[in-house]
Amino acid sequence: FPSITDIVKGEFVKNNFRPFEKEILINKSVKLPKNINLELNDNQKIIINNGSILALFGNLFINSKKNNEGVIIEGLAPNFGSIISFNNIFTAENLKIKNLTAPKTEGYIYYAGINIINSKVKLNNVTFMNSLSEDALNLINSKSNISNIKFKNSKSDALDIDSGYSEIYNVQCENIGNDCLDFSNAEIKIENLIARNIYDKSISVGENSTVKIKNVDIENSEIGLAVKDNSDAEINYMQIKNSSLPIAVFVKKNEYGPAKLSIKNFKLEKSNNIFLVDKKSHLVVDGVKLLGTKSGEEIESYLYGNLYGRATIR
Repeated sequence: FPSITDIVKGEFVKNNFRPFEKEILINKSVKLPKNINLELNDNQKIIINNGSILALFGNLFINSKKNNEGVIIEGLAPNFGSIISFNNIFTAENLKIKNLTAPKTEGYIYYAGINIINSKVKLNNVTFMNSLSEDALNLINSKSNISNIKFKNSKSDALDIDSGYSEIYNVQCENIGNDCLDFSNAEIKIENLIARNIYDKSISVGENSTVKIKNVDIENSEIGLAVKDNSDAEINYMQIKNSSLPIAVFVKKNEYGPAKLSIKNFKLEKSNNIFLVDKKSHLVVDGVKLLGTKSGEEIESYLYGNLYGRATIR
């Protein structure tokens, strides 16, 4: 890929590249070289076209004041675009992300409109809208601090975290085609989740994940919460309203051990009073242990668009 500094007009302040234009059009795949920082400020907009990829090897700093329009990153029809960020710092405040799709790369598979890998991530007041990919945001083996993040109208999953450590404060999901939050082999702390109109799971915890959440408000979610495969989840205050299957705790992949879920201060309204737990796993709700009688294979056979939920949209 050519360097964005050769395609876009801008200035260098030391190793910081600052584009001049308010509207930056990317018509072909470009890269930000390592050791160069890309700085975006108030009212700037990146438009990614023709299925192009913005590959970030250097650091990204988006510093926009809340009382302004903020910064917008948008994919343009019909082929839209994507971002891949490697081994860097990805910092954004007051950012709107619209209409991105998964990148098409030879020899590698990425699932999200924005893919951040082996990086340090700090996001505040960021909104993802109209995601066209399997994940709106995929964090892979990264350390993340996220505040005030929203996902609206995602084709499939909203936030997918694979490995790494993340702290998340105030997350909202609305009209999500599959999962709102999907965790694998990750350590996660969350305060304040609001999920509305989720077609599969509001929270999916799998593959050796450790998750602690305070204050969960779920409404109109096909499945409220699923914990799988040697994962351990603790939730303090959880309200679920209008859910076909509020809770599932089971072993999906036989190479993993039992899953554990503990919930304190649980409220269930206008939902099926169904808690699926397999014979190996553990579910405790307000101090009461609920024992399972089914196998993990049987519970899995009910999910993913069979009796409950929805198959992944790719």
